[in-house]
Amino acid sequence: QSLHLWLALRSADQASWLYRVKLSPLALEHAPPIVKNDREVVLEATRRCGEALKFASSELQSDKAVVLEACSQVGGAFVHAADHLRQDPDFVVEACKCNPGALHGADPALRYDRAFVCRAVCARPAAFASAPSELQ
Repeated sequence: QSLHLWLALRSADQASWLYRVKLSPLALEHAPPIVKNDREVVLEATRRCGEALKFASSELQSDKAVVLEACSQVGGAFVHAADHLRQDPDFVVEACKCNPGALHGADPALRYDRAFVCRAVCARPAAFASAPSELQ
């Protein structure tokens, strides 16, 4: 049996922002750009409140793992994902698997496509509630 120890070196600023977003994830709104682009800080914020994705850098709004973490908290956070992710049918289905409400944030070309909505609902039946009323 062995023990593995991992040490993470953090700057005082990063440690401070990690603490702040643990207490109030939406404090990310007031963070400097370098913090909004810090994957660890943004992941911590989105784990606690998916809507914090709104304040992440565009680079992290394009990060699939960060977006899925936000969606697992609240499906509506998907509207803050990068456009290319909201337009990617495979990724939208993956987001719907995390939270069926993510369908609300899908690009309208997908959200109003009957075949795509059927695919999303097959992957996560609860997504039906997030489908446009004219497709229900």
